[in-house]
Amino acid sequence: MSFVFPFILIMLKYCVFIFKSNTIKILHHLIQEDWKIMQSKLEYDIMEKHTYDCQNNIISLFRIGGVLFTGMVVVQFSPIIFDFILPLDEPRSRKTLITVEYFIPLDNIFYTAVIHEVIVAGLLILILITTGTQLLLCAHHSFGMFKIARHRMEHSIDERVLRMPNCHRVICEKIFHVVIAHRRAMELVPCILFIPVVSFFFFFLYFFLNNLFTNVFEDIDMNLRILTS
Repeated sequence: MSFVFPFILIMLKYCVFIFKSNTIKILHHLIQEDWKIMQSKLEYDIMEKHTYDCQNNIISLFRIGGVLFTGMVVVQFSPIIFDFILPLDEPRSRKTLITVEYFIPLDNIFYTAVIHEVIVAGLLILILITTGTQLLLCAHHSFGMFKIARHRMEHSIDERVLRMPNCHRVICEKIFHVVIAHRRAMELVPCILFIPVVSFFFFFLYFFLNNLFTNVFEDIDMNLRILTS
């Protein structure tokens, strides 16, 4: 059961991404459009910094996923490796890391079971990384837009602007651009929060219903045994 829960959570996250695929496409379009409203080199530098940080985090995610996948394969085949390097009188026991049940003894289909396990684990890691990178992209871009909004607000009113004859009009225009940057940043926040929240909601809903029906069926089975005894 320890493997079932993360499996269900990851698959729910993937299903939510599929369900919200059109929203993800719109967000990617908004991110591209946001680069067109940059007004200075400093704003470009802010966005490039967050883009660089996002790129480093994505690379780290892929490295962690690769290390986990490689480690799982090495640990899975470690009895065979040690039997070849340091053989014993009897072969070491071979077990899969994920407990599964087959109609055939595991010793007879060990390599098939391992291939099955590796494929499933690889797909789960890949799904987790790809969905995580989308959330990272939206989060870093949103952070960058919030910083740009703060930068525009800090520089919306300065001495140079106050000395202009039409300073009120210039200040209103600058505040208007602040609102645009802040609104663009806020457009990404619901997507960042919606996908994890919905995934965890359905996960805990499954956990609750599973425990509920398990207890109900156990009570029914116990009552039937009492009646038949």
